[in-house]
Amino acid sequence: MWAVERVAEERQAQGLPAVGTFEAVAREWFAVRRDGWSKSYGDKVIARLETDVFPYIGRVPCADITGPQLLEVMRRVESRGVIETAHRALQDSGQVFGYAVATGHAKFNPARELKDALRQPTPKHLPAIVEPKRLDELLRAMYDYAATPVVRAALKLAPMLLLRPGELRYAEWPEIDLDGALWSVPPPPA
Repeated sequence: MWAVERVAEERQAQGLPAVGTFEAVAREWFAVRRDGWSKSYGDKVIARLETDVFPYIGRVPCADITGPQLLEVMRRVESRGVIETAHRALQDSGQVFGYAVATGHAKFNPARELKDALRQPTPKHLPAIVEPKRLDELLRAMYDYAATPVVRAALKLAPMLLLRPGELRYAEWPEIDLDGALWSVPPPPA
């Protein structure tokens, strides 16, 4: 038995995708890239691929995937009304295909020409509140917002602490000195 066939059978027995399939190449690409990302961002990328892409083209060899096939996958995402997610899934897929080309698993990147084929998300303009009366409205809306206790607490703390949402969400108890009434927010990771 050829070594390649043996490896393919072993991967199949372990429930792993075959070498060169979109899922196998994507997981290899992810392993190479994830150390340069925050954990939360990496989790979002792999979850997006696992949810929106792998079920449809994960077991197909990268070299066999065409632009129309990839567009069909992205249209499924669009049909759920999550246009921004479709764009991100396409961007992730494009990076996987770029990696597939670089590693010899594909000859071209079918995602390259699809960006303009997707619907564009409607921009949401959220202007800054500069009138004192409008700030009062915002603070009241935040205070009255029906949410879980954690979200309500975060909404009440945010205007007092003037932190970015991520800094507030990922705060840890060792950073907080209750006796000294001091919170030492660490600098963002480099």
